[in-house]
Parts: sequence; C-alpha cells; structure tokens
Amino acid sequence: MTDDHMEWRGGRRVFKEIDIVDIEDDALLATYRQHFQPSTGVVGTPEDDFAISHTINFARRLLRGGHAADVAQAETILDRLLDRQEANRGRFQLRTGNPANKDRNTPVFVLPHLSRLIRECRSSLRDDLAARLDAAFDLTVTALERRWDEEIFVPHRDFKYYSNIFVEYARNLLLASELREDDRLRRKSEAQWTRWFNHVAYHGVDEFMSPRYSEIDIDAVADMHERTSSERIRRQCALVLDYLFAAGHGSHHPRLEMPVCGASRDYRQYRVPGQGHLAYVGGESVGSYRAPTSVLQEYRERVFPFEMRGRATNVPFQFRSWQIETAGVGSATGGNYFPQSVMCMASVGRGPEERAFMSMPGLTSFVNGFVDHQGPEAFCVFGRTPTSLTRAERSIADAEVTHRDLTMESPSRAIYRWVGTIAASPNWDQVANEAGRLVLRAYGHDVYIFPYFLEGDAVMPAQLRKGPPLEEGDAAADGLELYYFDHEPDWFGFHLVLADEQARCPAPSISLSRTDRVTTWRCGTRFSVRLFEYPTGEVRELYDFDWRTTPLLECPGYTLWPGELAARSADFT
Repeated sequence: MTDDHMEWRGGRRVFKEIDIVDIEDDALLATYRQHFQPSTGVVGTPEDDFAISHTINFARRLLRGGHAADVAQAETILDRLLDRQEANRGRFQLRTGNPANKDRNTPVFVLPHLSRLIRECRSSLRDDLAARLDAAFDLTVTALERRWDEEIFVPHRDFKYYSNIFVEYARNLLLASELREDDRLRRKSEAQWTRWFNHVAYHGVDEFMSPRYSEIDIDAVADMHERTSSERIRRQCALVLDYLFAAGHGSHHPRLEMPVCGASRDYRQYRVPGQGHLAYVGGESVGSYRAPTSVLQEYRERVFPFEMRGRATNVPFQFRSWQIETAGVGSATGGNYFPQSVMCMASVGRGPEERAFMSMPGLTSFVNGFVDHQGPEAFCVFGRTPTSLTRAERSIADAEVTHRDLTMESPSRAIYRWVGTIAASPNWDQVANEAGRLVLRAYGHDVYIFPYFLEGDAVMPAQLRKGPPLEEGDAAADGLELYYFDHEPDWFGFHLVLADEQARCPAPSISLSRTDRVTTWRCGTRFSVRLFEYPTGEVRELYDFDWRTTPLLECPGYTLWPGELAARSADFT
C-alpha cells in the first residue's frame, strides 16, 4: 500500500477518490490485488466511498493484462458489480456495505471508469457480459442526467457545496457523448459547462479553498480542456485553471507545504506530518494547460509577510491567508458552509515533517463562524444558530440547534455537531490552560487563544476542556487533541494571537452592543464582528465595506475581479 493511493479517513487507511487521468501506475495494480476482497467482490472495505470506482479499474487492469486467469477474475468481478446497479434508476451504492445507500453522486463518480473500461476492454469480454456492460453504462448516463432533477434551486445545492460535482457532471456528459457519439449529450455538456463557468466568473468557486475538492475541480476542468472541440470552452477552461492554480498556490505555505487558509470543506489531511500537500501546487502544467508564470514565480520566491484574500458565493464567504516564513494564520467568515468548514487556523514549523497546527472547528460542525482576521491575529465569534442548510437540506429542528439535552458523556449523534471545539496537533506544548486563556507552543512560536462565552449580554472568560473526540473516527479530528467549549452557551468564541515564543500577550477586552437586530462584537479597539439576525433566527454578517467592490481573489501575482473570466473569454464563439 502506498501513500499515493491511500489516505487517512475515519481513523483508518482507505483508498483515495481517483480521477480518470492518474490510474495507470503498476503500484496501484499491486495495491488492488492486495486489497481485493473475494467475499464482497470489491476492492477495499464495505465502508469505502469509492470501492465501486476502484473495483471497475481493477477489472480493467486485469483485462488489459490479457492473462486467462486475470480475464476470468475480471469477468467474475464485473458480473457481481453490475448486479449492484439499480435497474430502474441506474445508481450504484456509494458504500457497498449499505445496500440502502445509493447516493445521487455515485453515477458522477462511476461513469468515467465505466467509459474507459468500455473503450479499452469491451472486446475482451464475453458477449453477454459486454451487452450487460453497455446497458449498465446507458443506465448510468440516465442517472447522471437526472442528477440535478431533485436539487435545482435548492438552497446550498444548485452550485454551493457541490461545485466539484457540477463540473464533473458537465465533464462526464462530454465523456458519454464521445463514447456514444451523441450530439445531444455534447450540447448538454457545453450548456452545463457554460452555466458553471458563468457562475464561477461572478461568484467564484462556491466550494472555496477546499484542498480535496479543488483538486477534483482541476482534474475535471483540465480533462475538459483536453477533450472539448469548442475553442470558447477550451479558453474558459484555461482561465478557470489559472484562477484555481492562483488560489491554491496562494493558500499554500511554501515551507510548511500545507494550506493555511479558511476553507469551505477541509478533511485536514495535513494533520499527518508530511501529508496534505496540494497535488498541483508547484507543478507547471496539467495536460496541455500551462499555469501562469507569475503565480509559479511568486510561490517559488514568496516574499514575507504574505497575504491572500478572496470571496465566494453570494453570501458571501470571505477567506484569508496571512503567512510569515515559519508560520501562518488562515480564516474564513460568513457563517457555516458545511460541517467540514475551517473558520480559523494557525500553523507553525520548520517544514512539512516538523510542523504544528490548530483549527476551529475541531470536529465537523454546523456551528456558524464569523471572523475578523488581521495579520497574525483573528477575532472569532461562533453561534449555534439555524441556517438554510440545516433547515432546508438537513431538516434539523431548531430544538436540536439549541441542543439543551446534549451532554458530554452521552451526545446524540444527530446534534453532537453543534459542539464547539478547537483541534490541535499533538506536538504542541500546552503552556497554559485556564479560564480565558490557552497558550500552545511549538517551533519557536506561541499561539494565544483567549476563549469566551456569552451569558446574557455579559462576555465571560471560558474554560476549555481537553478531551477525546465525541464520536470515534471523525474525519476532521483523527490523531488530534481537542479542546471543548461548554455546550450550553449559544454564543462563544476566542481571540487568537500568533506570537514569537516567550512573547507576553495580555488578554483583550471583549464586549458587545445591540441595536435593533444588529449585534456588534468588539475585541479591543481594532477588531469587530457585526451580525444581523432575521426574525427566523438566521444570522447574516455585516461589513464595514461594500463587499461587492472587492476582487474574487487578490494576492501578489494574481488578481481576479467579478466577471473578469467572462469578459476575457467573450471573444471566442
């Protein structure tokens, strides 16, 4: 098993999600042989999200080898695999251990691998199995086309939260059109790409700064860049890739080799020393696409202190990365994007193998986060308030938001995600942990965390409790140490200061005031967060500037304004 094909998730090693470009090395075939389970007929375990995709690729590799025993094994694998497809909807199970789990994204994941299997190996199969494979592919195309039938204009789902799935959807329609020589599917692919591109041009990539999903975006867009017959779309793909490369390189700390930025969805792969490096950072090309010279040069010759900032979605969420040579602070603000959000983080170290980090939330969480981030300091306000995600998508009752029945000893699985936590890698030295003050030290830096909670209208110092994860295998907390806020207050937070070791940082004065429906939180004289509360209980952040006049991304070497991608591609038809 190699780090190239496996990752930590849920407290165990599982196969990574794979794309259609990077699946040819011999080491992967050996890994497939090692992890194939004859009893289940799939590669990996029944809990793996991408067992179906990896199993299809295992069968394809066996068929390509041409050995009689391998061909027989591949046909047996495919027979069993196709039995798992729903006859009426075309879906496969996301996790093979749960027959009821037929995630609507699975056709998006599976179709590229079925397509390649048919192109390369159909003639090697016995006639009846080849016919079954054709029928399975056509059913998968139908399921792919229906992917958005149930979610058009649904809050958080039309694009937001699933930017990666939508661009894969457009790319896969193109793949299907090639295999079936279907002009209708090609036109639909181009129309859905245009829809995605125009949204990105004006709102950015909604699934902003996500290490995993930005890699998926790049894979899909780069593949469309290679395949499309439209010069307009090829140009648009290159422009989007410029944007994604600039954002990824900007968020990535060159010395620590990890992203230091707030993020929409982050599985904290950098919690393992030496891991978490973004696959495309430092690379000059993907296929025929070439990254902007200015972006690559800035990354290689980064001048510190460095700052990157940007925004995404129509909320909007705003994100920021501030870096010095051996450390950095990252943030995102705007509420709660998805349970895997990172709203505030800090990282210090000498390199990828010697680094420490902390992040909030520590556990995957629905808690809303609002952050005023300036340089090495960040003032964070967190609220257990409802959102359109929890109300419209998850159907979580408001009673669960207040979670008064939650105890640390016996949390309800449905509502433990409302707990406030800070996660820290285990290589910090805890210098102090008292009411209103937590100090962590590593690699010549101290991180001061001044926690607080709201009692009535009084801001009180909070005592953080160090403890184990509430749920075994939380993907955001594997191998990390957790600090818990008390579960009762609806509002809580902290002020973070990144400082040199032995620096003395006094506790700031934190207060709030209310005017009509606007609550203003203040930390000292420099930091503030303003929040407007609707009668529904949902909260929106107010800014002291007009966010509509700010770039989608701004950093040395690259700046992108709303609509600029569309304007720069307008000459192509």
